[in-house]
Amino acid sequence: MSLCQPSRERSCAACCGIYNDSGTRVEVTAEVRERTREFRSISRPLEVESLRDFRQKWEKEADQRLMAELQNCPFVGFLDGPDTAPSGRLGCMVHPLQNQGFDGRDCGVFDRHICEDYLCASYSVLSMDEKTFIVNLPLDAYTYGLVITDPMLIKRTLSLVATEFGSSPQLSKTSESFRRALAEFFEFKHNWPWRAPDANFGPLKAGKDLETPRRSLILPEGELSPDPVDDLLVCFGSTFESTDDLLEARDLVRARIVQLASILVNS
Repeated sequence: MSLCQPSRERSCAACCGIYNDSGTRVEVTAEVRERTREFRSISRPLEVESLRDFRQKWEKEADQRLMAELQNCPFVGFLDGPDTAPSGRLGCMVHPLQNQGFDGRDCGVFDRHICEDYLCASYSVLSMDEKTFIVNLPLDAYTYGLVITDPMLIKRTLSLVATEFGSSPQLSKTSESFRRALAEFFEFKHNWPWRAPDANFGPLKAGKDLETPRRSLILPEGELSPDPVDDLLVCFGSTFESTDDLLEARDLVRARIVQLASILVNS
């Protein structure tokens, strides 16, 4: 199963560095839309020189990236055209399948061999049922990429819902209302109220150079015990200024988990 390009409605460009950007979903997708439109205006057949010029114009400087040493490829675009944003497929505009066999990936920030050989951890960590379930959720491409590359978010959410529900639901038979509610819950990946500046990396933090240390919650000593929902707070890239903020965040997540289980009971 392809997690990168599972359908015409959603895809993932995380490995291309699209989330190594401090912009919001609206800002990033607007830029990618503009970039796609300009790429489509380049004369065909494509030439290496024109691709190098395009890269020089659109490649982000180090201070524009969340992790300065991690690249953000300027050839990511909406494969079905700029007007499909934000729900269209994100992907490589210089891939040979997009250009009648011409391979322009060596002009990007990663060469063709890196692009062809890389598979994210989700391919091996998620079960087939989990993969099939997630790729069919009603997520736009930007949110889908944030979710599918965060196996802990997926597994922990489903586990907490199962605990509240009383048993593990058969994912392939869940209702459309449950899928919509879960997709809405996953929107916290980019609109979480306590979102850290580097929250795009989920349970990882933007470290020095290419280091990505694991994010953790620092609980006030002697005041609070770990909570089952804390893993989700980590996945949402939380940063709290007070104990009250942490408690409010926990309550919000618990309420949404209860809501999801309730939908399962009534559907």
